[in-house]
Amino acid sequence: MQKWEYKTFYRSRNSNSKWSLDIEEIIACGKEGWELIAVTPRSGDLYANLPSSTTTPGYTSEELWVFKRPIED
Repeated sequence: MQKWEYKTFYRSRNSNSKWSLDIEEIIACGKEGWELIAVTPRSGDLYANLPSSTTTPGYTSEELWVFKRPIED
């Protein structure tokens, strides 16, 4: 039976819409044999400390990237 190892990356945006990790850093792991199996976006309130008139519903503020690769026995 095939066994797998997993690797995750979490990235988030700040209030200036800049991501904490560059996508090139993440997808570069494909060169090491990692296969992307999921990207889970999350909408959040980037401005939680400001008045409610500045909320951003539906805006992707976080992502979880999940990769896998086979474990060699």
